[in-house]
Amino acid sequence: MRRYFGTDGVRGVGGEDLTAELVERLGKAATLWSGRGRVFVGRDTRASGPELEEAFARGVVSA
Repeated sequence: MRRYFGTDGVRGVGGEDLTAELVERLGKAATLWSGRGRVFVGRDTRASGPELEEAFARGVVSA
């Protein structure tokens, strides 16, 4: 099983290790874990950023 969590957070290659489905599930899990408070989403400038940000946000909303 691949290890996704490193010292700098979730790590992997967008579209390969980090699929939209996985990131959406992470968004939902993070929201449920946080007690449904505010969730802030940040990303870097990589090409996969917008798609993964949107997937994470879908997970947050679905929680």
